[in-house]
Amino acid sequence: ERATSVVFMGQGEPFANYDEVLKALRILNEPDGIGIGARHLTVSTSGVIPGIRKFADIPEQFTLAVSLHSAIQSTRNKLMPGVKKYTLLRLHEALQLYTEKTGRRPTYEYAMIEGVNDTNPEMQALCDFCEGTLCHVNLIQLNDIEGSPLKPSPIHKVEDLQRRLESRGIETTIRNSRGNDIELPAAAEATLQGSEERIGESHPNTFHVKHRTAPVAGYATGAVSFIELNFGPAATFPIFYGQNKGRLSHESDKGPSKYAG
Repeated sequence: ERATSVVFMGQGEPFANYDEVLKALRILNEPDGIGIGARHLTVSTSGVIPGIRKFADIPEQFTLAVSLHSAIQSTRNKLMPGVKKYTLLRLHEALQLYTEKTGRRPTYEYAMIEGVNDTNPEMQALCDFCEGTLCHVNLIQLNDIEGSPLKPSPIHKVEDLQRRLESRGIETTIRNSRGNDIELPAAAEATLQGSEERIGESHPNTFHVKHRTAPVAGYATGAVSFIELNFGPAATFPIFYGQNKGRLSHESDKGPSKYAG
């Protein structure tokens, strides 16, 4: 089976390594390469505004996802301190520019955390952030990690937020949480950890270097299996694919890997 969609997520901020990520997207999209449709290739950013602006200017119809997680600045700063310089006001403006230039609908990822971003003010702020814009919101319960002070919102709150968003004309999906069966602390800057194995022998016609199984560090929105693609000495990309399926064509092995971003 071939992989039919790819998400750049969990390997570090993709737009911190913009040129190599774009190169990888084009290789995956190339008809003479792997041949995955552009709309099935997604880059998930934590909200790096210069990258979003550049992404709006490319001709391909790649998909943009934004890890939002709160539409209140103080809450988002605590959850995602690494991007607090990119304020929600500036992010909103950049996303409006993106939709105006491309006509494409960005996805906002919102991992729901009990007592943190599932309160009435938080829900209202998210509705206000999204209303009147072209977007799709993915809601997901945070993975329940033993020993973590952060707990998933109860499902009734997730469903309540979905109703509120949809009542304002905002497309919303409740996503299934994955990775609860794998124990790993969910720290926003945590290193991906997991089992590694060489699979070149079992799958000789592959482009990847290693197969790893792990949850996405810091977020509850990722799949639990991915492939690392090596596109040069400075960039290896873990490419996610669902249900432990998919195989990428073309063979390459270029030595030690480094995570993008």
